[in-house]
Formats: sequence, structure tokens, C-alpha cells
Amino acid sequence: MFLGVESAVLAIAPRVGAIGLLLLAAGLALVGLTLRFWSAARPETPALAPLEIMSDRRYQRATEQRRLAMVDSVRGLAAAAPKRGTSSPSTASPNDRPTRREPIDPLIK
Repeated sequence: MFLGVESAVLAIAPRVGAIGLLLLAAGLALVGLTLRFWSAARPETPALAPLEIMSDRRYQRATEQRRLAMVDSVRGLAAAAPKRGTSSPSTASPNDRPTRREPIDPLIK
């Protein structure tokens, strides 16, 4: 009777090992895929800031004058944002570091 249990354990062990290796490979593939998507993500463009404000409930309930003030407050951020591809690499100093960007959404503090 003892030999039957031992042979059953030996028969199951390679399957468990194979399943473990498959799960480990799947986990590593997901980590790689996550890192790839994470590095490909781009920050939100400031031009979308007025749309973000317009989707807010306070904007929908506000008067027309208050709505214009809310949209104009974030349009200044979009106008002050640097345009992509406008600076040439020859004028940039190696010591220049990007400044910390403020969030576009005024609701995020």
C-alpha cells in the first residue's frame, strides 16, 4: 500500500512543476507587458484641460459667466505649455532639467 501512494506522488509531481513553471512564465510576461505599456504612456496634453473642466458637475451647474471663468483659468495653462518639437537640441543645455509640472485639473491638489 505504501508503494502505491509513493508512485502516485511521483506521477503528480512533474505536472505540478510544469504548471508552476507555466504560471511563472505567464507572470513574467505580464510584468514585461506592463513595463512596455507604462513606458509607452504619454502625459495628458494641456489642450484637453478645458474638456476636463467641462465634464465637471460644477461647470454644468454654473452660470455662463462662471463657466467662461472656469474654462479661461485652464486655457492659460494650455497656452503656457511648451509646444512639442519647438526647441532645438543645440540650444538646450545639458544642465537644463525639466521643471515639475503642475496638474492640469484644478480639482487635483
